[in-house]
Amino acid sequence: MVLCNRCQAETSVHWKVRPCVKRDGGPCLVCQEDMELERIIQELQDRRRNLQMRMNASHDPFVLTFPPEVSSHILLLSMGEWDYDPYGPYSDRVLLKKLPTPFLLGTVCRGWRQLARSTPRLWTTLSFTLAKPTKVPLFEAVKDWLQLSGGLPLSIWISNYEGENPVSQEMYGPVIDALNQHSGRWHKLSLRIPPIYFRYFCGSSPPSNLYDLDVINRGYLDIDGLPNFRMNFKPSPTYLTIKNIRLPASDIGWENLAYLSMANMTFNGCIEAIRQAPLLESCTIAKCHFTPRDVSIPRTIVKHIHLRTLDLDWTREELFIDLLDSMECPALEEFSYEPSMSNTMADSLVSLLNRSESRLKELSLYADGVEDLAVEDLKKLLNAIPCLQHLYLNCYTRRVMLVIDELLQELSSSAPTLAGGTPGFLPHLQSLTIFSNRRGATIWGCIPQIYTWPHRELLRVDFNVDEIEIDDNTSAKISQLIAQGVNIRVRVGCEDYFRNWDRGVARTGA
Repeated sequence: MVLCNRCQAETSVHWKVRPCVKRDGGPCLVCQEDMELERIIQELQDRRRNLQMRMNASHDPFVLTFPPEVSSHILLLSMGEWDYDPYGPYSDRVLLKKLPTPFLLGTVCRGWRQLARSTPRLWTTLSFTLAKPTKVPLFEAVKDWLQLSGGLPLSIWISNYEGENPVSQEMYGPVIDALNQHSGRWHKLSLRIPPIYFRYFCGSSPPSNLYDLDVINRGYLDIDGLPNFRMNFKPSPTYLTIKNIRLPASDIGWENLAYLSMANMTFNGCIEAIRQAPLLESCTIAKCHFTPRDVSIPRTIVKHIHLRTLDLDWTREELFIDLLDSMECPALEEFSYEPSMSNTMADSLVSLLNRSESRLKELSLYADGVEDLAVEDLKKLLNAIPCLQHLYLNCYTRRVMLVIDELLQELSSSAPTLAGGTPGFLPHLQSLTIFSNRRGATIWGCIPQIYTWPHRELLRVDFNVDEIEIDDNTSAKISQLIAQGVNIRVRVGCEDYFRNWDRGVARTGA
């Protein structure tokens, strides 16, 4: 018995032999019947796909009937905020594990898939993790995505794989090389990865379109062992976020930088970055460190004429004092300070404001743990900010609550203008937000008095407390003010105290 070619192929696949009689060098009778069935099945599958396409078209009588540019715009409108910013405020880590919206749009029907794949703007944001390969090889998926994006600017988000048994560096070399081939189109580059991968992202052409650079070292090392981040071509972003990185000034073009956020950097590196950016508008510094290799900081004062927002978080106070003493910020409008505010730091801030003639409008102080901040020091600080509009205080000690008492008394007793035309105490204040875990029984009586002044009628007061101790008479006065439209809110935990108080009064008929 001789097997026909088809039977031989079947035998090599299934490892079994079935009776066969070769006829005239062609397939045997059984194989001919099998081939006919395969043809019929394929024909039925094609007919079913065409039928499904017609069914989808009948169920969607609008999108595919519009001109292509209108249909493409409809698909763009279906994209969510997380599609353009996978790690932004609207994102969810669960979404990172789901199919991206452009792929979901392509699963509706063949017409939608063709429409999605011919709409380059759908494919301008690319995000993935350094995870194990899926059914579709990552290299092929990234290559296809880059091709579909046409020549448009790219936003690329790459995050660390947090599961077990991550892939080797070599496996991601081709993927990163493919991205490097399009470095001239990089608009946003966000790398939240271990430092071993940084050296791969070097670019093959100048990243002249790179507007936003976000580099976070997820394989944290101590401050002396922080890795460098360099590209073949010096990027000049407008937004720069760096964390757990050593970034020499020579590796970044600072001429376009307007928004800078740094965390876990050397203090001298932070100072150098601020001084190198003439257009800087917003600066956040968190957890910077002074290392033995750092040299003394020059005491020359640098004028930052564009800096409007300065946010200082969780760093030794003496370093921040050195920073403030080396700056002049005439445009400063917002200042936030996360560590405990001491008298010395308050004096340094007052000196900066006076030296800069700043018209600060927003001040946020996180004063938990403060034991040496006197009432006079806070008043001196606030009197140095006559244009202040928004004040945020986070205070969790009894001493600071005494400061809050004095603050509210000043607000309740100060006219908008004092004798001689001197401005009163915070005459332009629009909002006051206080977080505290103290009862503060004495502070509530000041609130009705504050609103006896006409210039305080629009003041918004927001208290967030863990406990509250307030008498019924004062509660009734404040509740009446709220009923008249005064913007007062007191939250105990997650509950609105005066809403619940009004309900209690209604139930008792008091």
